[in-house]
Amino acid sequence: MEKIENLLKALSESFGPSGYEDEVVKVVEKELNGICETRRLSSNSLLAILKGKKKGKVLFSAHIDEIGIMISKIEDNYARIVSVGGVDPKILPSQRIKIKTSKGFQYGIVGMLAPHLQKGDKKDVTFDSLFLDLSCAPDAKVGNVGVVSCEATKIGKEHFSGKAMDDRASVTALITALKMLAGMEKHTDVYALFSSREEVGMIGALTGSFEVKPDVGIAIDVTFADNDSSNAPEIKLGEGPALSVGAGTYKKIYDVMIDVAKSENIKYQIEPNPGRTGTDADAIQLSYKGVPTMLVSIAEMYMHTPTEVVHLKDIWSTARLLSNFALKWGEESAS
Repeated sequence: MEKIENLLKALSESFGPSGYEDEVVKVVEKELNGICETRRLSSNSLLAILKGKKKGKVLFSAHIDEIGIMISKIEDNYARIVSVGGVDPKILPSQRIKIKTSKGFQYGIVGMLAPHLQKGDKKDVTFDSLFLDLSCAPDAKVGNVGVVSCEATKIGKEHFSGKAMDDRASVTALITALKMLAGMEKHTDVYALFSSREEVGMIGALTGSFEVKPDVGIAIDVTFADNDSSNAPEIKLGEGPALSVGAGTYKKIYDVMIDVAKSENIKYQIEPNPGRTGTDADAIQLSYKGVPTMLVSIAEMYMHTPTEVVHLKDIWSTARLLSNFALKWGEESAS
């Protein structure tokens, strides 16, 4: 687990809001050096290719971008900000923001009056009520992007917390799966897409899957754990990957996933998704002439916050499931 933990930390702490994923791409490239062929796509995604000897072409897709903010206006040393992706403004007050400027990274603070100075009724926090103090970021300009600056860390025995677990937990699982398959040949051709700009419209997945033209597509993302909504599925941390079933799931892929999980003694959970999933799976199935698609998810708590929490065993189990699926699907395709 130590290798998974170290990789997850490096990926989480990398800077990569949607459209600015280069730092994350470099981490992935370094990890896959000597393992498989990689190439950057025009969408800023990274495509890794691992050839096998069995019929078929499987695309795995995990997105490398994260939510963030963009400077929309500057007044003296203070900036107004807007969201890049689904940022809840309530998480931003008093956070330190890492800003990418033309002269390197600089830091600002999302300002908020101390409780002693606040007057009247406390109102809901909105982007209109926030400001970014740029006193220590003199080179920040309108159009610069930033992310919350925080340390990723192991908590307890097997939990891990940090920003961008969505979707760097899945990126970690996919890299680990490729390493498991390295040196083996009894698998279908595997195309691993580390997709860009998922948080703003799944752009990397759509263009990347169109380029690959796979036989099947598997999106890997995170899903809500311990959601207490009355009709939400019961997904738990540490209980293995969640397999999506519903209108967007190709039944044959689902059946093979279940078979693989059972035969390899991999814990799994079932996640009902009656319609759109809000993940790369939605884009992949609409690409090319239509691609049979499925979603595999890693349980996560506190999504789209600086303290997202995942379970290291779920990442390991997901990697095992993906690698063994590539082996099994090759058999299914050839039969």
